[in-house]
Amino acid sequence: MGIMNHAKRLHLLVIVLTCATSPGAFAGPWMTDYEKALIKAKEENKPMLLNFTGSDWCHWCIKLSDEVFSEKKFENFAEEALVCVTLDSPRGLVVKSKNAAQTASMKGRFRVRGVPTIVLLKPDEQEIGRTGYREGGAEPYVEHLKAMISPHMELSTGESEPEPERSRYRTWTSQSGSTVEAELVEHGGGSIKLRKQDGSVFQIKVGLLSQSDREFLGKR
Repeated sequence: MGIMNHAKRLHLLVIVLTCATSPGAFAGPWMTDYEKALIKAKEENKPMLLNFTGSDWCHWCIKLSDEVFSEKKFENFAEEALVCVTLDSPRGLVVKSKNAAQTASMKGRFRVRGVPTIVLLKPDEQEIGRTGYREGGAEPYVEHLKAMISPHMELSTGESEPEPERSRYRTWTSQSGSTVEAELVEHGGGSIKLRKQDGSVFQIKVGLLSQSDREFLGKR
């Protein structure tokens, strides 16, 4: 019986140590001080993700950490678009009293009754919504978070939107009123060469173009 109890205690210790060093628990984009995180969210105009968890005993919290929060897909998204806060309620880990008190206070404030609970906030602390564990891994979870946040505020992904390519083609008009969609290939000697979208090239004298086309060429 003593051997069995010793084995159980050893097994529990392994679980506790594993959870304590789990990448998704405190590493990567995660902060543990709510007030500092709030300042960061306001400065960067980013939504906050509050992770109410029990990192050393809650089965679904551990799965959420392992399957989502510790994955590069989530970490990259969180680093660019979120301010993440871990609010942990461990049973076997040694936690700073400040963090324990903070977590208890925040659970009361947001009326969190169970874990895992993920609360999304705007930088002004207005709640966007809440979720928890979801099957499927990091990629669908990131899309799930985006879908929750996007109706309330823009997400910064760290990728600037490409500027729309300015079309090489424009409508050219002759003095007789006929038009053609084409790009300018060559201009000189009183005439221009135009290339239509089908690739065919033709030449036309500048004097046969409309006034607006001649003005366009004069500005080039």
